[in-house]
Amino acid sequence: MRWWARGLSGVVSAALLLSLPGPTGSGPFRVSTELPPLDAGQRYEVVADGYALRRSYATEQPDDTLAVFDLNDGRQLWSADPGVGAVTAHVAADGVLVVLGSRRDPDMVNLSYSQTVGLDLRTGRELWRRPHSFVGRVAGSVVPIRCNGCREDSVGVDLHTGAQVWRAPWHGLAPVVRRDEALLLDDKGTLRSLDLRTGRLTALGTLPAGSWIVDATERHLLVKPEAKYPEGSGIALPTTVTVYDRATLAKGQTFPMPKPGMVPWELSLCGEDTVCARPDFHDTQLYDLDSGKLLSDLPNFALGGSVDSPSRGTVVAGFPNPGRRGVDRPHSQVLDRRTGAVLADLVGWSPVLNDGDRLWVVELGLGQPGRLGRVDLDAAALRVTPVARFGTGHDDCELRHGWLLCTGRDVATAMRLRVPAETGAGPEGHWS
Repeated sequence: MRWWARGLSGVVSAALLLSLPGPTGSGPFRVSTELPPLDAGQRYEVVADGYALRRSYATEQPDDTLAVFDLNDGRQLWSADPGVGAVTAHVAADGVLVVLGSRRDPDMVNLSYSQTVGLDLRTGRELWRRPHSFVGRVAGSVVPIRCNGCREDSVGVDLHTGAQVWRAPWHGLAPVVRRDEALLLDDKGTLRSLDLRTGRLTALGTLPAGSWIVDATERHLLVKPEAKYPEGSGIALPTTVTVYDRATLAKGQTFPMPKPGMVPWELSLCGEDTVCARPDFHDTQLYDLDSGKLLSDLPNFALGGSVDSPSRGTVVAGFPNPGRRGVDRPHSQVLDRRTGAVLADLVGWSPVLNDGDRLWVVELGLGQPGRLGRVDLDAAALRVTPVARFGTGHDDCELRHGWLLCTGRDVATAMRLRVPAETGAGPEGHWS
């Protein structure tokens, strides 16, 4: 399952929902807690079961203060500036909040000067501090750290102490990180995998020199060739990308960029059978990975992501007519990737999570109670089954670590679900 951030105004955020025990009792929520309303530019993010982080995304008056709240009672546990500059990323694991920040220079954030710090999630106490940037996610109990823009070795440090666990050369500047592995491609085309738990490097083979891995799945790599700069001046942009077998590096189909000047990351692998292209904010094209055939040309459809349904294969989800004036209700659709046919027309509902063979959605009507629902993707007819109602005044929600957290102009509510769910997405699969 893959979701892509598209910056859709008013679209509901989403993230990973972990397995819940689903205890006995009445009502859809085990706990419902009110949190302090947010100031302009602030946002809550559920970082672990029972904990939310509040941080500011304001750009005109930057505020690097972080605050952590206990979602079971709404208490603020701590608030502090971790002293890493502009916070650019964070992740929580096993009671530790890992925070990455970069130096603030005039008019910019300088990613070449970064620090990573480990904080006690409940108290905010600093446990350790390291130069450079953590990569991807915590791998077991190891935090991988690399240097942006330099050729220093990467290191893996202990999540709780910051002590070095491993050191390894870092080949290439744009790694693809999936689960506990980083794929490293150097300028000569040598491809290696780096085990982020142990630091072990394994040679995988060779791709054309100057290549760049745009995307990866369990079975395939999407690779752009070296782009030649035009005569005189200008930006070097590739005109094609190619699919390779991840195990053998055998070359597969080559796909054209759908429009001149299109950047490579606007093409992505949707599951193991489709290449998704987003020529611009409003249009989507779907290609068969094996044949290279254009399956669906979907003008005026903003791609949200793809879902690997056990019975239907890959289906795609997104928003028709994005940004159309006069539309005051979310309108999302689930489409058959082979034909573009509409499998579900979810007027008023916004997806928040793909959970294996279920799609979780919320409805946030103006002045009306919010609703949480699900779509069973293996059903003969796809429709929303309402699961729970909650309060009014919310305009954004996220579903993460078993908590539905919804915010509005003057309200913020965290609700612990009773509904059992399976883990259906990796950390790269958030809808936002």
